[in-house]
Amino acid sequence: RLFTHGYDTYYPTHMVVYHWFEVRKYIWDEDWGTKWKLQQPAKRRIRAALGLPITVDDYDRTDFEKFTVGTKRTMNQFIDFSGINPLAPHKGTSTDQFVNCGDLKYVPVLEQT
Repeated sequence: RLFTHGYDTYYPTHMVVYHWFEVRKYIWDEDWGTKWKLQQPAKRRIRAALGLPITVDDYDRTDFEKFTVGTKRTMNQFIDFSGINPLAPHKGTSTDQFVNCGDLKYVPVLEQT
């Protein structure tokens, strides 16, 4: 969403910040059977907001228009730029979905008329 709204993000090639993690219980460690069922509509809402296909139309539409993709760049431009294709089939590896080794070329934002 940041990309399609015109934001440019950059990531360092080396770790510059670290965080100490203590062993603790996480919310997803308990009762995954119930939480998994709650997670699925949320995942479909994200997919719909990104303009990706969904299998079931059961997600919450509260303030949905606030969370859709922007108009400064298209999702196809994001796929071309990043090498990350959320529409590629998952075949047990990320080979087809993440082809992102190499130099990235800047994608200018679309001018508003």
